[in-house]
Amino acid sequence: MKSVGEVMSIGRTFEEAIQKAIRAVDVNNLGYNQTDALMSIDTELQTPSDQRMFALANAMHAGYSVDKIWELTQIDRWFLNKLKGLSDFGKLMTNYTTSTITSSLLRRAKELGFSDRQLANFWDSNELAVRRTRTEAGIVPFVKQIDTVAAEFPAYTNYLYLTYNGTEHDITFNDRGVMVLGSGVYRIGSSVEFDWCSVRAVRTLREQGYKTVMVNYNPETVSTDYDEADRLYFENITLETVLDIYQIESSSGVILSMGGQTPNNISLPLHRLNVKVLGTSPEMIDTAENRYKFSRMLERIGVDQPAWKELTTIEEAKEFCDRVQYPVLVRPSYVLSGAAMNTVYSQHDLANYLNQAADVSKEHPVVITKYIEGAKEIEMDAVARNGVMIGHFISEHVENAGVHSGDATLILPPQDLDPETIRRIEDATRKIGDALNVTGPYNIQFIAKDQDIKVIECNVRASRSFPFVSKVMGVDLIEMATKAMAGLPLQEYPKVNIPADYVGVKVPQFSFSRLSGADPVLGVEMASTGEVACFGRTKYEAYIKGLIATGFRLPKKNILLSIGSFKDKEEMMPSIEKLHKLGYKLFATAGTADYLEAKGIPVKFLEALQDDDQKEEYSLTYALANNKIDLYINLPSSNRYRRPANYMSKGYRTRRMAIDYQTPLVTNVKNAKILIEAIARHYDLEISKVDYQDFSVVPAAPLILRKPKGSPTIRELLANSPFRNKHIVSVSQFSRNELHLLFTVAQEMRLGVEREGCLDVLKGRVLCLMFFEPSTRTSSSFDTAMKRLGGQTVLISEAHSSTQKGESLEDTIRTLDQYGDAIVLRHPSDESANIAAKFSDRPIINAGNGSREHPTQAFLDLFTIREELGTVNGLTITFTGDLRYGRTVHSLCELLKHYNVTIQLVSPASLALPDKVRETLKSRSQLGVVSTKLTPEIIAKTDVLYCTRVQKERFEDPQLYEQVKNSLVVDNATLKHAKQNMIVMHPLPRNAEIAREVDDDPRAAYFRQMKYGMFVRMALLALVMTPVEEGKRRFSFV
Repeated sequence: MKSVGEVMSIGRTFEEAIQKAIRAVDVNNLGYNQTDALMSIDTELQTPSDQRMFALANAMHAGYSVDKIWELTQIDRWFLNKLKGLSDFGKLMTNYTTSTITSSLLRRAKELGFSDRQLANFWDSNELAVRRTRTEAGIVPFVKQIDTVAAEFPAYTNYLYLTYNGTEHDITFNDRGVMVLGSGVYRIGSSVEFDWCSVRAVRTLREQGYKTVMVNYNPETVSTDYDEADRLYFENITLETVLDIYQIESSSGVILSMGGQTPNNISLPLHRLNVKVLGTSPEMIDTAENRYKFSRMLERIGVDQPAWKELTTIEEAKEFCDRVQYPVLVRPSYVLSGAAMNTVYSQHDLANYLNQAADVSKEHPVVITKYIEGAKEIEMDAVARNGVMIGHFISEHVENAGVHSGDATLILPPQDLDPETIRRIEDATRKIGDALNVTGPYNIQFIAKDQDIKVIECNVRASRSFPFVSKVMGVDLIEMATKAMAGLPLQEYPKVNIPADYVGVKVPQFSFSRLSGADPVLGVEMASTGEVACFGRTKYEAYIKGLIATGFRLPKKNILLSIGSFKDKEEMMPSIEKLHKLGYKLFATAGTADYLEAKGIPVKFLEALQDDDQKEEYSLTYALANNKIDLYINLPSSNRYRRPANYMSKGYRTRRMAIDYQTPLVTNVKNAKILIEAIARHYDLEISKVDYQDFSVVPAAPLILRKPKGSPTIRELLANSPFRNKHIVSVSQFSRNELHLLFTVAQEMRLGVEREGCLDVLKGRVLCLMFFEPSTRTSSSFDTAMKRLGGQTVLISEAHSSTQKGESLEDTIRTLDQYGDAIVLRHPSDESANIAAKFSDRPIINAGNGSREHPTQAFLDLFTIREELGTVNGLTITFTGDLRYGRTVHSLCELLKHYNVTIQLVSPASLALPDKVRETLKSRSQLGVVSTKLTPEIIAKTDVLYCTRVQKERFEDPQLYEQVKNSLVVDNATLKHAKQNMIVMHPLPRNAEIAREVDDDPRAAYFRQMKYGMFVRMALLALVMTPVEEGKRRFSFV
């Protein structure tokens, strides 16, 4: 057996069930259809692997008959015929679109188990557009019970599944229960620890009187026991299924943070579809998971992180590595040969690794992070409520940083951490919890060296160490987190009742003996398939118990040493001396033997992997094969990256031999040292009082909401505003640092609105809104922004103003100057903003002056790009539509001078970007393709597709307008060629340039753009209008 997990799916037909099962194995699987799997079809069919199902689909897609496939596989023809039916139906679906598919065919597709995502792939559409088509046709799943009494009596179970092969529900839906999403399939990296978290969340809710709905599809779990939750749905954890269950059940909320990364991955789409997500906002989860946004946040709150950069060429990578100095951690986004994240120690190895293992390009960047040698990795598991930390535990790794936290040996309570290091970690965790406004569980991994701490990553969800720390310390962090998310009373920092001499150690369980060819070396990618935890009076006693619990045999006599680096030899020397004094017979490979003999340690030399004529007494191969060695300590030299799977070094071959001959093997210097110390202490390993626990129940305390710490931060940022009392007329006034200040304040505004709804930053201030052109978004955005800041607005439209009586713009400005504290102006004249600024004693904010500029739209556009994609640098931005009169385009092009971007221009010839702007782009080396058609090649390169309306009001010739108005339309067929993580933007309003079907595409950011705009305008108003002392009332340009 080699598998580490399994899924179970339930349907009313084989086709429905098999398609569900394929999707359950991996979120990237759409179902039974042709894929781009890297395989030879015939070879895969004859020699089964985990890719066999995809080989079958590819074979049928390529025209293989059922008989031919049967000859190659001997799979029963009944199954093959069913699968062939799915393949044929999939081909049929490619002839349709969301607008041409018939209701009967769509229903048949759902009965055969085709998912919305799968159909969207056939129809060049998107999942939500298919969902809309399906629901409008009245095609929705039915909830069925599993019959546990073989139809002898009516079944009354809560064991449920969804099917389209039905006509009615088996149950009613009156509970409005809280949904908890489970852990899904067990795999390396996500296992039973997340199931424990899910079960504890459900039990906590039920104890508090809540009805619960569990969604999971893993038959190995406790969460899929039908008596754990009020309702159990044996269903996939996908956007489609979770939405279906949420709507059918009229659920009162969804908890995503207990099931690991699988539920977290759909948090943002669910949030955007108005699903009530309990706990931390999915937008904040996205901030933690997007490396650019998280990095900026850490900078803003003063928490350190290792230097990192995303690079698109090998030359850039070398330059960055030379600057931060080796070693570095390399994460390619596209891997060729199976090697993935690796530690690299020299320029030579970097070049070799990137050339062999990864494709480095603009489409496939590589992320390189400074790797800090000799640093200790520390795990922080915490719970917060409204951004305030209410419980936490710190555990330390035995291994130095560079070993995946899932493979690390954990010690709790920490035994070797400096009090100052602990204080700094707690302080950083509080800051991060506050900045992300966390409610619920979160986990942060730190590295520490010489009391200097840095954040590696933050997971805003339960982590794999939550069960361990909860059980060791006797405080159920998941119960606490669940109560925080549900708004229930809880005890902050409950008393910890553990014995004085008491240490818990978590030891990983590996399955290298089952994975032929795998190199048993610990690294940055997780390899363990399980874990154990044991208690002891010291960390050494707990560790040796844990190691024995994994099946590790302690050495009786012979120990083989092979230590690569001089540094490791020196570090191991005291431990080796201890082994010698304990009477162990020591063997060593060449370099290690010479070193030990020079230090006066008697050792027998063994030659690694020589020819067959070698004497048995000197043969390492003979010693391992004949079980002459009780323990092999092999510490590879850390001057090379982990080789591709086909590379065979001597060290690798001896390690593999130890695994294959079941010789206990240690490959990490810190593990070797703690093991030897534990052996030297001669523990009797009898059961003692620390091996069992009896924790008392702590009574709940009333709910006390602490005042969040967001507002003082805003006040501090506003105190030194460079924009105070300044006119905002043009984007050219802003430096890059000033833009980033604006965006930082916008982030704080977003957090403040999330926490409090309205802030009192501009209480008592009045904003005059003068709109001499029609406006929905800009006027209402400024109006809302001012009111959310605690201020008031006065709205003046041209239709009801004295301009109808002939009043000049300057007189109107001078009049409003007497009433308000700032004026927002939109006017059809290109010179309007400058005229207003000339005659106003109050700040003028330009909301659009003719076809010239729209500064605040450009600010919110830039903020949108940062929030959606994490960064602006390195992107390709394509402008389409009316580039001649589009003032939003002109302003954004000017702001983009601060960034390293490529700009593509697509417009009718008569609406091309003005020559002056185009020449400016060219002089900055930012101009890419210029075209009159939006080709698949242009779309494929695009990260941001910025569409604009062809503005009828700017045309003097109506016929010219009619000719060009619909010349560039973006629809689902256009986006078929686009990247999955690109975005579509539009300043709105739109006419026909973006088809309505695109609205359902998650890449459509134009309505989210409006919300970002409110935060940006809140920030701008606060920076401009924050009150100052009397006597400083005169205003000028920035």
